[in-house]
Amino acid sequence: MNRKINSILILLLICGLFSSGCIFVVAGAAALGGYAVSKDTIQGETDKAFASIWNSSLEVLNIMGIVHTEYKSKGQLEAKIDASDVKVQIEEVTSLVTRLRVSSRRYLLPDIGLAQRLYIKIIEGAK
Repeated sequence: MNRKINSILILLLICGLFSSGCIFVVAGAAALGGYAVSKDTIQGETDKAFASIWNSSLEVLNIMGIVHTEYKSKGQLEAKIDASDVKVQIEEVTSLVTRLRVSSRRYLLPDIGLAQRLYIKIIEGAK
């Protein structure tokens, strides 16, 4: 009886995560420490240097789309990937911590899936 109740509770929890959009929070947190801060943004902190995150961001965005704005001094990049508008914000929080924020909107609607994929590719590509 307890096994059946536990199974039902787990199933309900999983269904709740999928239906509320929180699966990206769980997936991002498990993979690389990222978390959703809004319906179109993934953010996380890393111990990788600002320059490494910047270079990786430029490379990933140029491979996947077209970078049309870059302000290294402000840590800002904007790109077009397919029909999505992407914004990347890189901030050096301390000398040991860099914050990466990736936002994506497709036809003015949130595209959290693309934001998550970009976040993961950028972090994985940073040295």
